Amino acid sequence: MTYSVIIPTLWRCNLEDFYNTLRIFCGEPQIKEIILIDNDITFKQTIKQNILNISYKIKYYPQEENIYVNPSWNLGVSKSSGEHLMIVNDDFHITSKKTLKNIKKKFRKLKNQRKQNKLLNTIHLNIRLISL
Repeated sequence: MTYSVIIPTLWRCNLEDFYNTLRIFCGEPQIKEIILIDNDITFKQTIKQNILNISYKIKYYPQEENIYVNPSWNLGVSKSSGEHLMIVNDDFHITSKKTLKNIKKKFRKLKNQRKQNKLLNTIHLNIRLISL
């Protein structure tokens, strides 16, 4: 089971927390890629270099203007190659690998319920997991 993480951003989050969250995602073997949709055209160079230095898993898509959240999700989905999607707000801070494991555990539980009840696999905790 592999995941694509989609994060639209306007960079209004705490950058240190954001970078730490990216590092945790990148260190997780089941996460195939992190897709960043940058909707803020003001300070791309510094941010881009810092982000690309974190991991090869990070794919960066700067926009010429703010395309807003739903089109950002759609763009991220169109660029994704994982079996499952995690749509994450940029201000969502994962403090440890244990947090990520708990999220994936809830996702597996919902996936099993979906098989039984035909439920949509979505978790709303400022993070959305979607099974394709």
